[in-house]
This record gives sequence, structure tokens and C-alpha cells, in this order.
Amino acid sequence: MAREDMQTLRRAEEIRKDPKRLEAATNQAQKHIEELSRVKSIKPVTPRKATPRRRTMPRKP
Repeated sequence: MAREDMQTLRRAEEIRKDPKRLEAATNQAQKHIEELSRVKSIKPVTPRKATPRRRTMPRKP
């Protein structure tokens, strides 16, 4: 497991032990969830078609 994951797990365990921190973390998570639910569904960006290149040389008569 990556070091960041281990740090996150340790931090989560510490927060779970402390009731005040647990409540604060829960409230923060709830705010994030509400904020995300307020955002309308994100539409994927359709890539634009490449514009055809203009001819630089004049056409032969």
C-alpha cells in the first residue's frame, strides 16, 4: 500500500477515537456531499472536428 494511504488510515483512526474530531469530520463530509449534489450533472465535452486545411498553392487553370 502507498505511504499516503497508510497516513490517511492512521489519521482516520485518530479521528475516530476523538468524538469532537469525528463530529467535525462528519459535518465537513456532509457539507462536501451537499455541495456536490448541488452541482448539476457534468456533461462530457465533445471534441471539435478538425477544420480542413486551406490550400496554399493556387489551383492550376
